[in-house]
Amino acid sequence: MAKVKQAAVDNEPFDVYIICMISDDEPAVDTIRMIREKDESAKIILCAYDWADIEEEAKSAGVTGFAAKPLDINKLVEVLKKYIS
Repeated sequence: MAKVKQAAVDNEPFDVYIICMISDDEPAVDTIRMIREKDESAKIILCAYDWADIEEEAKSAGVTGFAAKPLDINKLVEVLKKYIS
């Protein structure tokens, strides 16, 4: 989050954020909400083995799309093409 906040201060936001659903720091949905507070136009992709239980909450928090784990380079490119235009 420190880099997200600094990017907002510097007026140089990231184009896309890939957030892992499982995080030691804080729940992914809380992280997504904090990113949205700093950057409303960001593309946010939630990466998880299964997001069915939090899909509604994640979308309402501002998730642009989802990516299934494990995420290899080919899947990453596919996901980015799908959600980033």
